[in-house]
Amino acid sequence: MEPAEFGQLVKSLRKATYDPSGNPWTRESLSSYIHLSVNQLGRLERGDRKYFDNHTLALLCEAFKLSPIERKEFLLAAAGITDADFCNHLSPVEQLSEVAEVAANIQTPIFVLDAFQDIIATNQACLELFMINREMIEFARQLPIGFNLLYYLYSKDLGFQDLLGPAWNVVAMIQIHQFRRTSLRFRQHKYYKYLLNELLKEPKFDIDWYTSHRSPNKNYQKYEYFSYNHKAYGDLKYIATETNTDTLHGELQLIIYNPSDSKTALLFNRLAETSLSRITKLATWPEKPGFEASNN
Repeated sequence: MEPAEFGQLVKSLRKATYDPSGNPWTRESLSSYIHLSVNQLGRLERGDRKYFDNHTLALLCEAFKLSPIERKEFLLAAAGITDADFCNHLSPVEQLSEVAEVAANIQTPIFVLDAFQDIIATNQACLELFMINREMIEFARQLPIGFNLLYYLYSKDLGFQDLLGPAWNVVAMIQIHQFRRTSLRFRQHKYYKYLLNELLKEPKFDIDWYTSHRSPNKNYQKYEYFSYNHKAYGDLKYIATETNTDTLHGELQLIIYNPSDSKTALLFNRLAETSLSRITKLATWPEKPGFEASNN
């Protein structure tokens, strides 16, 4: 991330978080907290300050209440490492085609997420598992955040809470912490701000979002174990594994559901046999119509 963009990120985090007294950070209060002058913090936010000592960065992480997995993303951003430094420079079309080609050969439910946790693509087995029909997809296409995973989880109209039952809250909190990690370097972008504002209109998300800042997830694993009673398919047990592909527009995550008992394995096999193997593309990537591109 270039210094100017990192400065914008710091400014966005400052405006979105609160000091120990519960008041929004001002430039004056934050500069005092991290032992910089107001002018020095101003230079940082404008991108004029290009070097940061470890103590200042640690205090910023503390001030913004970043979880351990968010701190990693924040420090990478401060180091000036950009997506272009460690990705293969394929175009978005080529990058997504590669991921989709791999996904099309997986015989279990899968879906692909971007840094905003928008569902970019999925297979038919996943649509069948979560009982998503064509009408629901067409409805979602009419909404700016209709394919966002958190919107899908929290929307009262889509019925996901009933589908998972008591396990829903665990799944939702896992996804919130994932969203906080993957979106960290994009907090200054217009689409992120719009997305978060829309999600906060759901009362339950509003509560869980601020709860996640008081009780940060201290572990980040590339797998999660799920065991719950599915509304249609009964008891299911599977492990969701995550593989990341670095791109010029942030990472793409391929989420794969791996059955962990024979009953779930039989269901996943049946879904694979009766479903078309094609990949259905959902949210746009990397462009977000009506908003700045995710890498600007």
